Amino acid sequence: MKRISAILLSVMITVLLVPSLVYALTPTTEQALAERMGKTMPDFTIDTVNGEPFCLSEELEEHELVLLNFWATWCPPCAREFPYMEEAYSQYSDRVSILALSIDPNDTDEMIRNYAEKYDLTFAVGSDRKPNIASNFITGSIPTTVVIDRFGNIALVEVGAKSDAADFTALFDYFLSEDYTETTVLNTFPKAAS
Repeated sequence: MKRISAILLSVMITVLLVPSLVYALTPTTEQALAERMGKTMPDFTIDTVNGEPFCLSEELEEHELVLLNFWATWCPPCAREFPYMEEAYSQYSDRVSILALSIDPNDTDEMIRNYAEKYDLTFAVGSDRKPNIASNFITGSIPTTVVIDRFGNIALVEVGAKSDAADFTALFDYFLSEDYTETTVLNTFPKAAS
């Protein structure tokens, strides 16, 4: 009886969770990700939940850095990170563009819009249902942050939430520096100045 109950519980969990987690459980490989680093990010256009298109090439014409953030409405670390990202963005929005894309196909535009309002997010947010950009970067979990530098190249992919706005400002300062004259691939966020 216990075995049947365990099997039924397993089936129920699978039926309920698999649609939300399929995306997160089909990550790109570390090797495939490593091969993308330092390379040009292919251009894309995606409609944000406020109806405005976000075109990578246009954002790079107007900004020196594009930060992509992959997340989902059910992700507690994502929720903890967003206030810090927003705080840093408010200081750098003239030079930095951010696009936060939910990877969960069950996160509707209305859910994402409500989430953005709840956390007072002023940067672009949307769903990655199409064109599925995250599949190039997700290697295990979310949130995942991707930096596309002023040269249009993938310069950083890091998994995990940040716990301070200084983490983002240090990142922005590094890539916006006058000394940043060619693509440099980083393995992690630069450390904030003490």
